[in-house]
Parts: sequence; C-alpha cells; structure tokens
Amino acid sequence: MKEDYSAIIFHFPLFHQQLSAIYLKNTICALFTNCSRTVHGSHDTIHTFKNYFATVFSVFSFSNNKLNPNGPKVWCIGPVSLSNKADLDKAQRGNKSSIDENQCLKWFDLWPQNYVVYACLGNLSRLTLLQLIELGLGLEACDRPFIWVIREDKNGEIEKWIIEDGFEERTKGTGLLIRGWAPQVLILSHPAIGGFLTHCGWNSMLEVVCAGVPMVTWPMFADQFFNEKLVVQVLKIGERMGAEIGIPLGDEEKFGVLVKREEVRDALGKIMTEGKEREDRRERARKLAEMAKIAIERGSSYLDIALLIEDIRKLSMGLKPKS
Repeated sequence: MKEDYSAIIFHFPLFHQQLSAIYLKNTICALFTNCSRTVHGSHDTIHTFKNYFATVFSVFSFSNNKLNPNGPKVWCIGPVSLSNKADLDKAQRGNKSSIDENQCLKWFDLWPQNYVVYACLGNLSRLTLLQLIELGLGLEACDRPFIWVIREDKNGEIEKWIIEDGFEERTKGTGLLIRGWAPQVLILSHPAIGGFLTHCGWNSMLEVVCAGVPMVTWPMFADQFFNEKLVVQVLKIGERMGAEIGIPLGDEEKFGVLVKREEVRDALGKIMTEGKEREDRRERARKLAEMAKIAIERGSSYLDIALLIEDIRKLSMGLKPKS
C-alpha cells in the first residue's frame, strides 16, 4: 500500500490533525516552500530542487509539470548554496563570520571523517538560559568533538555560565564555541562533520542536504515542524530530538526546559554511533547530496532557471510565456 506522504509532511504538532488537501494546496507556498512570487501573480520560484521535493510535486498540480494547466507555474531553482564552491566563497556566504575560516578549518583537520557534531539552532532561536545549559551539557556528554554556535547574548547570561561552570575550559580539547555568525556552508562541507543538530530552518536544511550530512532535528516554530517531518519520516536522513510544540517568540520562559541533556546526548548518539542504521542513513544523505549537485549543474534546477529567464525575456517583449 502506497504511503500517504501528504498526511506525514503536513501534520503540524500544535494541532495533531491531518490537514485537508485543499488547505494544503492553498498554504504550501506560505508555510512550507519559502517561495517568492515573481514574473506575475500565478508564478513562483522555490528554493529547492525537484528530487528533494518530489513528494509535494506528486501531491499538488502545477501548470509547468503538465498535471494542471490552470495551476500556478513553479520553478525550483535551488540549492543556491552550491554556487559557492571555493572555501573563501563558502566562508563569506551570509553575514561576516565571527571566526576566522582558517582557524575553523585547522580545528576540523584534527579529526577523522564523519566524527564531529555541528550544533546551530539559527539566528532567530530564543532558548532560555536553562535550556541552553541543557544543550551545552548534552553536547559535552555525547562523547564526540563538537562545534556549538551560540547567538549573541546581550544579557551575558550564557557567557557567565560558561565561565563559572568552566564549560569552555573543560571542553577545550573537544569543543569549539562560535559566538554570533558561523560560516555554516564551509563547516558543513568539511569531511570531519558527521552530524548536524539543527532547528530545521529551510535554508539550513538545504545546506546540510548539499553536504550529505545526517541531522538531529529540533524544530521550534513556523515551517520548522513541517521540515522535520520531511527529513525524518520521508527522506529518512534525520533523527528527532523530541520537541513536540512550537514556542511563540517572547514566550520561551513560560515553557521552561523542553529538551533535557540526556535527550540531546541520546539523539546525537543515534546518528554518530557506528552501525548499520547510521551507515544506511548516511548513504541516503549522500545520494540526496548527489541529486542536489546534478539538479543545479545540469538537471531540473538548471532547466527551471533557464525556463524562468526565457519567460522573463518574453514578458519584457510583450509576449505571453508558454504554460
């Protein structure tokens, strides 16, 4: 029996209900694909590639896949991070990094392949001090070298704990702390990275897919829970941390500690410990990374970009693009 992936992907944990196909069709772009409207009202570009997003294309009809000539035209033009090929380009992608890329690479070179954990929960995460402490202690307990990206702390609370607890001094040999912006594409592309603890933001998801690295998922709000379902249940390249509810911005203190240090340690252990399950997950991630590379270099995304440019050219000449 064919599995109904539409019910899996779009099962939002705040409501625990299956969403109707009509509702899904109306909200797919707004809630899941991070698309941007272009050319005219019924045309969209999506930062993804069709093999990664094949389930959605099998559930919904778009005019340019000839399933529904009256539907919107959609171009998949990603993953755009693959345009950054040199280490310097990867390091300079996004904001200015708070760590020197050479220092970062030298630290990675100390470790074997697929051995280091990278933990970054995005620049919009608002974890409480107690939750950050649990995360830090969970990383320490996972018994693997780790990189932990910590958002800028205006109140200085987490820095105070790091010093008073002796965390950074205690983990000096195996832990690298980055305050502020990290060169994520550069980090994920290094062979030493064996797992990524992520908040499931869409750009981060695509960047780690391009690197072929398995994930531990810790969604917090918005589309992140949808993205987790795709990675864990459909693509099977990730392991859930166990977060069950979304936390509205500003309400973090009301929820307290939702993920204990033991849960961090155990989830990371599942993707980092040697064994058949780990190797099968890694092989699926590797194959997906190869699909992404093909898509952007000579495959579906390359073609969609060419078709998008052609439609824009025709519109500029007052011609109607083909459906």
